[in-house]
Amino acid sequence: MTEEKIREQLEHKLLKLEAQEACRNLMGRYSYYGTAFRNKETVELWAKREDDKLVMPFGKFVGWEAVRHCYVDLHGDRNNPDDIDELRGLMMIHLMNTEIIEVAADGKRCLVVTGDRNCTAAWQGKGRMVLGKI
Repeated sequence: MTEEKIREQLEHKLLKLEAQEACRNLMGRYSYYGTAFRNKETVELWAKREDDKLVMPFGKFVGWEAVRHCYVDLHGDRNNPDDIDELRGLMMIHLMNTEIIEVAADGKRCLVVTGDRNCTAAWQGKGRMVLGKI
């Protein structure tokens, strides 16, 4: 095997590892924001696409505005004074410690499935989640 071929293979592996770590970081932020009821920040992790899709036990939310409605309007946000009393004493726990991360061959897209069966996300560069069509 030539040095050039070895270099290409190493660059490809590095690209995959960087994509995996970016995806892992994104899901960590998602978990932290949810636990802390920082739902306005949670929504900003989404890609703001019309095919964004959030499936909850109580309904499906399609499109970024619907996702925002679910997180901010229905769940509340710790920075909203009207929500503080309802959120006081609550704690959300996300089972995101058993992720499966698959990186596309081009290294630009990444799919994550976590221990939370309702949480499947894709990363498409620029640190944004895309749920729905991937």
